[in-house]
Parts: sequence; C-alpha cells; structure tokens
Amino acid sequence: CVIALALSITLFIHTGVFHGIVFSIIGTFIYFTYVYNKIRGEFMEHFAKEIGWQYEEKGDMASVSGNLFSVGHSQLIRNVVLGQFEKHSMRIFSYQYTVGSGKSAHTYYYTIFEITLNGLLPDILLKNLKNWAMFEQPKNTTKLSMEGDFNKYFSLYVANDYEIEAYQIFTPDVMTDLIDKCADLNFEFSNNKLYVYKTALITKRSEFYMMFESVKHILNHILPTILNMHDDVDALNKYYPH
Repeated sequence: CVIALALSITLFIHTGVFHGIVFSIIGTFIYFTYVYNKIRGEFMEHFAKEIGWQYEEKGDMASVSGNLFSVGHSQLIRNVVLGQFEKHSMRIFSYQYTVGSGKSAHTYYYTIFEITLNGLLPDILLKNLKNWAMFEQPKNTTKLSMEGDFNKYFSLYVANDYEIEAYQIFTPDVMTDLIDKCADLNFEFSNNKLYVYKTALITKRSEFYMMFESVKHILNHILPTILNMHDDVDALNKYYPH
C-alpha cells in the first residue's frame, strides 16, 4: 500500500509538471501570436496613414469572391487598408485559411490587393510557378499556352469561351512586365474584382512598397483593356453562363 501510494504521488507530481509545461508552451504561443498580430496591425495601419487611406482591423468574407477564398476552412481577413486607385475602390489585406485538422493542419497566409470595377470580368487565374500552394486547375477553365518564356514563370487559366479576352489582356508587353516585376505574384479575375496576391505575409516596409508599386504598374497597363471589354463579357455571360 505504501509503495502504491508513493507511485500515485510520483505520478501525480510528474503529471502536474507535464501539464504545467504544456500550458506554459500554449500560453507562450498565444502571447507571441497576439503580439505578432498587434505588430502586423500597427504596420498596416501606419502604411494606410502614409498613403492617405483608411484602416480596418477585420474584413468580411462575404465581400470577396474567387477560387482562393473557397479553399480550406477558418478563413480570416485582417488588417484591411482601403482607398481609391484610378477612381476604383481598392483594398489591401492579410488573408489566411487552414487545410486539414489536428496534427495534419496547415495554415496558409497571403498578402492581397483587391480592386473592384464597375463591370464583370472574365474568370481568369494567373498563377506563378514559384510559390503556388493551391489546386492545380480551376473547374471549367482552359489552360492557355503563351508566347516566349511566359510559360516558364506562370500558368494561365481562363473560363471556357473567354480565351480571346485573355489574349487581349495578356499582350506581349504585359507578359514582359509580369515576368520582370511580378514573377512571385498571382492574379485572379472574378466577377467584378481583380485580386493580386502573394503567398506570404509581407513584413518588411520596403518589400510591401515594392509590391504596391508593381501592382499599380501592372494595373495601369491592363485596366484600359479590361474596362473596354465589360460590355463584351456581359454579352458573353448571357450566352455562356459559368
């Protein structure tokens, strides 16, 4: 009985110590996550003030569309910067989602630029070949083969029956700019929104401004073409609904 009691006390002590260590680790992780999110929020809020835009702590998942936002679970939009670009609403935000559960769970993080236009766009996905972490090809799309070395850097998918519109947008000059300035970025056209995103949370000020300037440069190239094709896309949607 004495031996059994001693073993019980020893087990209780070791179990208590073990639980204490586990709770300490969990507490430390939660604290550092809180601190990181706070620093990230302050970083984005400061950026918004620098460029004269507004900042919101969170965003609504109902406000986004596209393949990226249909993947995984526990989706979350944070640190939203809102403003105008060429008279169109633009948002910059952090996004995350999780796939799997338990020990096999993995969370992916993105830095996203979103521009909202007045008319519909053809559904197009341009994924870079460096850091893609999603599905291989969206449903009901065609993979296009492009000129030059473009296929070494990107894969281009367009909704069936919209191949001509894709070629009109991705001209040789635009493809050259994408290779030179945006080889690590992804582009998605969905409904009336264009998304540009990187598979990472950008934490360096210089890198963030570099992405901002690259996105603006590409938008200046492709927006005139996109705006001119709104009527064509609306008409095609009536005959080829997707």
